[in-house]
Amino acid sequence: MQFRITHVWPRIEINAIPAQQRLEQIPARIEITTQPTKTEMVGEPFRVEINQYPCFAETGLKNVFDLTRDEAERAKQLVLEGIGRRAEEGDELAAIEHKGNPLAEQAEAVANPPPAEFNIAFIPQSRPEITVSGGKKLLIEPGKVEISFRPGQVIHDYQPGKVEIYLAQKPELQIEFIGSVVDIRK
Repeated sequence: MQFRITHVWPRIEINAIPAQQRLEQIPARIEITTQPTKTEMVGEPFRVEINQYPCFAETGLKNVFDLTRDEAERAKQLVLEGIGRRAEEGDELAAIEHKGNPLAEQAEAVANPPPAEFNIAFIPQSRPEITVSGGKKLLIEPGKVEISFRPGQVIHDYQPGKVEIYLAQKPELQIEFIGSVVDIRK
């Protein structure tokens, strides 16, 4: 007996879909706006006044009014001293009961005055008067800094991969009887 056996092998197919990953980055954004500092100087200029008149007056350089007033005061003092001295001399002459020679003593006192007092002085002794007026002020308006910040983002899209396995061809086994005679004996 003859047989013919034919067979078809099974066929498996694999379909792989790779994983996909998409990353998108939105950068961070920072904005800085500034307002500068403002400065302004206000006021009037400095004015310095120096009065040296008291220094000059000590050296004898006076204005007409002060010189007239000072000389009038000195003359008044000298007149009062002269009147006082003459009154004293008159009292000495009138006091005859005190024995002595008052006229000779008075003449001698006038002829030989006591030594003059002297001293060394530096002029001027006073300082000049200095006055300062006016001035400046510094006005400051501070600046500003404004910062706005938006953080960045990362967009992540992930699709997992797949592996598909399937049977593309089923196995087959065919057995055929070829021939015309079948031997039934054993």
